[in-house]
Amino acid sequence: MYVTIDVASGGLSLVEADDFTAFHVVAGPRDAPEADVGVALGSDGGPAGDDHVWVTVEAVQRLALPGLADGDAVVVWRGGFEKMLDDAAAKGWMNDDRSCIRAHISRA
Repeated sequence: MYVTIDVASGGLSLVEADDFTAFHVVAGPRDAPEADVGVALGSDGGPAGDDHVWVTVEAVQRLALPGLADGDAVVVWRGGFEKMLDDAAAKGWMNDDRSCIRAHISRA
């Protein structure tokens, strides 16, 4: 799954929300500095250094849940997402309180 962000508008979307094997941020425009990407995330994250940003778990959930068809789909999605968060934490890709995921910035 990945989050797209338009640095100019701050608009966010979640793509491939059911792919729990990868997580990154795709930012545009292509030449947007890391600091600008972090600032554009606003309360949904921030800069993490080394061409990475923090994205809040809450933001990912907020972006994913409206696209799910019913309660069963939500339960399945939450289970997959929790496993992804466990894997990310084991690799050091989450902050200490598990409220944010560290994501590499790809450029659109």
